[in-house]
Amino acid sequence: MAEEEGIHKHAFWLYGVLVGIAIKHALDATIPHIFDPANIASQLTANQLALPQASYGPAPDLGRLLVFLILIVRFYLGSAFFFSDIHDAGYGVSDPSEPFKKNYALDFICGFTHFVAFVILAMNIDVHTRQLFWFPVLVGFILFYDFIWWVFSQRYYSADYIFWWMVANSITLIVSGMVYLLAYYPLHRDPLVAEACAFLPVVAVSAYDIGAMMMDKPYFESVQNRLSRKPKKPRRGQRNNPQPSPRGGILSPPR
Repeated sequence: MAEEEGIHKHAFWLYGVLVGIAIKHALDATIPHIFDPANIASQLTANQLALPQASYGPAPDLGRLLVFLILIVRFYLGSAFFFSDIHDAGYGVSDPSEPFKKNYALDFICGFTHFVAFVILAMNIDVHTRQLFWFPVLVGFILFYDFIWWVFSQRYYSADYIFWWMVANSITLIVSGMVYLLAYYPLHRDPLVAEACAFLPVVAVSAYDIGAMMMDKPYFESVQNRLSRKPKKPRRGQRNNPQPSPRGGILSPPR
């Protein structure tokens, strides 16, 4: 069990490396523009000036940096809760003869792909040197990816933990997409203005989720409790023998 726990810690360390690389890329691309907007034009080459330039000022860089940081913090905290709850040594067995089905390789690869997507997102954060559509498209992929992960996890009890994140991110993606299309086509707003409007639901849901995790209520537990009216699940220190829940339901303690 100690060897298994060590492998989990080293694997999760790799996630931290990807997060660090992604944040460095994002800060390198945006901070010079935010703190020195008067010299944005001088920081760009002539062929890049065909894309958005100094007239936009630092606002798009600041907005994208905020969206990026709040998303990557949310997903990193979420992965910490998820892997601690599902794969930590000594967790996930209610009866030695009938252990809960889980797949560490699947969850690790899916999580790894998620954070690689964040690195690519960071490399496309600059509105002055990258095509505008890549950043919102990649944000959409990151939100949609939980659905892919959930589909591949159907055979395992971890799917119940992913379910509410998948629901929240799918709804957020749909709402944000509709806001963008409404702002860009009928209202004829600038692409960056439409993008900023579309990111409002992303920021709001992510801020709520981060706050809930800070209060030890991941997986949108408060929403689950309101919808199901079932008892709250125990705190992490009491989860020695958790029970798998009905699909999408409360992860309730054993009786």
